[in-house]
Amino acid sequence: MTTPPIVAFIGLDGAGKSTQIEMLKAACEDRGLSVFVHPNPSLQGLSTRLDEIAVEHGHVDRFAMLGPDTHKVMTAAVKWVAMSSLGTAPDGTDLIIADRYAYCQIAAAEALGASNRWLIEGMFRGLPEPTLTLMMDLEPSVAFDRVKARDPEEWIDLGFISRMRAAYSELPQASQWTWVEAEGTTEDVHRRVVAAVAGKLDGLL
Repeated sequence: MTTPPIVAFIGLDGAGKSTQIEMLKAACEDRGLSVFVHPNPSLQGLSTRLDEIAVEHGHVDRFAMLGPDTHKVMTAAVKWVAMSSLGTAPDGTDLIIADRYAYCQIAAAEALGASNRWLIEGMFRGLPEPTLTLMMDLEPSVAFDRVKARDPEEWIDLGFISRMRAAYSELPQASQWTWVEAEGTTEDVHRRVVAAVAGKLDGLL
């Protein structure tokens, strides 16, 4: 069975990936295409439980309890389970949209200061490569403000977001991605996304 084209959305928290995924899906379906969105599982429940355990045992939070290496392997393993099915979709699917990709986990390992990035890279080796990777690019300060407006209790700070953007930029695959300016109205960004998809996947949009 032939794998449909895969468009992967990556980028900083707050860059509007989820919104743009839904808008692209709707635009494709309006043109009669069958679209499958490969989901990104939330780690919020696991993170909350780990923080509770950390406090019970005298630690500030899960990061202090586990350290960056163990924490990153644990979260990457959860993401790997979800992403291991990337490339599979219901019969008749014309396009797979992936909500994030392995690059997100590799960049996060770097941003967290983990020393086992090589292990994270090895875990995700062999996944189907996206036909098009859309890097939703945004100034870290804007991304931080958006995240905090959405959830004031979110643990992410500006320093981490800045390190994430730098880590993305330094990955060897970064030059192969399509970088999409994620600032502006959702409609403006959607037009940029559609143009990028149409330019790469001739005849799709």
